[in-house]
Amino acid sequence: MKRAICLTLLLLLLCSLWGCRLEGRRDTSEPVEFFYPRKSGSFVYGAPDGVIGSELRDISGHMGDLNYLLSVYLRGPLDSELRSPFPAGCRLVKVEANDDTLYVVLSAEFTALENLELTLACASLAETGLTLGSFHQICIEAASSEKTFIITLNADDLLLADQSASAATSPAEQSQ
Repeated sequence: MKRAICLTLLLLLLCSLWGCRLEGRRDTSEPVEFFYPRKSGSFVYGAPDGVIGSELRDISGHMGDLNYLLSVYLRGPLDSELRSPFPAGCRLVKVEANDDTLYVVLSAEFTALENLELTLACASLAETGLTLGSFHQICIEAASSEKTFIITLNADDLLLADQSASAATSPAEQSQ
């Protein structure tokens, strides 16, 4: 009788473990979307992501860790069609979330960017930062001994999709 009770208890214990799985064998992933400019030969004219493309990265275990996420982002893309818009040595100094604003402070190397490269870097970082949480705007700061850079962007400040192909008409269409 004791054997039967022990076997029954052992079977019940084994059945209760049926729904468990080992932590090391995780099938779930936590993807995050990082945005980078395309390499000049990889532009896709007329596509919404023609100049700035994206790649998904698995950041399992780090969701919500903005310092980790942006540090990984600044290392650059893995996709060979994309490129990092940030100068060599550019790193994250500080990141802070306050209400609906993401504050990002970058190292002095960022202040070396100008014109189109600065615009692409800010647009890529803004698009990435706005997808990392429920943020409505991002404030990007960097300072060197020569200059200080501060900009606040929201999704409405930049046209992040190429809509020129849908708005343009050919000369033959215009004459009709």
